[in-house]
Amino acid sequence: MEFDEYLNPIPLNQPQNTPPAPTPPQNEEKFLTKPIEPMKQPEASGPSVRESVKVQNKSSLPMWLMFIITISSLALLAFNQWQIDFSKGFDGTRSITVVGEGIAYAVPDVAKINFGVRTENRSLAASQKENADTIADIKNELTNLDITANDIQSINYTVNPNYNPRYITRSVLTGYTTYHFLQLTANKLELVDAIIQALGDMGATDISQVTFTINDPSDVKNEAREKALAEAQDIAEQLTGLSGATLGEILEINEEVGTPNNNPFKVFGVGGAGEPNIDAGMFSAKSKITITYQLE
Repeated sequence: MEFDEYLNPIPLNQPQNTPPAPTPPQNEEKFLTKPIEPMKQPEASGPSVRESVKVQNKSSLPMWLMFIITISSLALLAFNQWQIDFSKGFDGTRSITVVGEGIAYAVPDVAKINFGVRTENRSLAASQKENADTIADIKNELTNLDITANDIQSINYTVNPNYNPRYITRSVLTGYTTYHFLQLTANKLELVDAIIQALGDMGATDISQVTFTINDPSDVKNEAREKALAEAQDIAEQLTGLSGATLGEILEINEEVGTPNNNPFKVFGVGGAGEPNIDAGMFSAKSKITITYQLE
């Protein structure tokens, strides 16, 4: 007797060349019908990998943000420390700073007058010569008013060409303008009006300003400085007396000086219509003193 591949007997009357239908094994149905159980994942004692990544991202800060926070904290600490040190003085001592101002006046004894002569001519040499002749006549006339050559100083001297503005395509030279600007010093204020009148009569084309001052301002400046210092000391003593502190030695003292009330007079036009009646007024000197005292 023959057996097939599943060990089943093969009938004798069945042709050997015809393979029998395969018979499934008995346990195959059981194997196919058995439910497949899902694989159990091992229980993790901590958070998952994704949760740990999220937690790490939430708890960590960018490096640049941490750097800014650190620098800001250090700067705030330094600023607070600077405020404390400044209130006590840079060397650790307590101090007080006060400001006093003083103004002193004096009668002017000098007048400075600026004037100029402007001449025009087709010839450059003729323009310069005409200007020089006019200046010479003015200086000669001023000698009668106690103004010498040493009292006159040149400030500006220019020569400019003149062109006809009616021509657009080309420039046409029409002549030259010579301008000489000077300053004279008058030591007799009672002659200032006569000097200004003489300048106009003798050909001055410009009189810009008249300034009154004094030859030696040291006395009036010293007086203003003394007043400023006294005022600063009075303020310091009053403040310390009210606060219960005691003034110590002077740590620093500074002074600013100026002449606030000596603005020059503006004179327009020239002579020929009577004396201008210029008033000298008063010369003033100003001092501003800043003192820093140590507090005891």
